[in-house]
Amino acid sequence: MSNPSPAGPRSAALLARLQGLPRLTLPVITLVLFLVAAFAPLAYAVPALVLLLALIGWLASLSWPLLDRPARLLRVVAIGALAVLLIGRVVQALG
Repeated sequence: MSNPSPAGPRSAALLARLQGLPRLTLPVITLVLFLVAAFAPLAYAVPALVLLLALIGWLASLSWPLLDRPARLLRVVAIGALAVLLIGRVVQALG
């Protein structure tokens, strides 16, 4: 059977739920996760970064087919920068 939603049933349900939230909810969640990832102790920073990477990666994968090359590059750079921040925080804590 074919799936009526190109995003898949789970993603479609999550997107519908996000759409029902106030408009600033997702940007605020993203900002809070980033601030925790950048400034909190490592025990909180790593899970926040993993959640942030998962969120941005998921949203990027959903929008990928509709994007032009510069928009795709921007998403790849954002995900790469978050991965570098994650590695930097772990190395800083170990060193």
